[in-house]
Amino acid sequence: MKKSNNGSGIIWVITVIMVLSIIVVGALSFAYYTSASTINKASTMQAEMDARTAVQAVVLSLEASIGAENGVPNTVTSKTDLEINLPNEKTEVLDAYIQRTSSEELIVFVEVRYKNMRSNCKAYMFYESSQWRILNYEVGDAT
Repeated sequence: MKKSNNGSGIIWVITVIMVLSIIVVGALSFAYYTSASTINKASTMQAEMDARTAVQAVVLSLEASIGAENGVPNTVTSKTDLEINLPNEKTEVLDAYIQRTSSEELIVFVEVRYKNMRSNCKAYMFYESSQWRILNYEVGDAT
């Protein structure tokens, strides 16, 4: 048998190595993208849970109190800022307040940041039978 010395074997080896390299780089890029996406989704969910937890703590406190003036603003459209400490040390409370929207309605608002994700939660409450009661929760991403 006569061997070919035109170098086609080395070209095939280089081609196969290049194709395999492209496949490996593509797989690694996909793995990185899905990992980063999962981390962002988990951070978003944590921010939403922390915001809702903070609002629920304020709501429960208001529901348990008797009388309309326990930390609630006295006049319509006025706000009372809240100081909220969350058990999760990585979560920062950016804004928290109670705002009266009418004589019998108010909003409890909390905005938090967990890692690089922000979220907020609002609780709409109404005054009935000498107590504040929850009407609705609204959770959303902050802008």
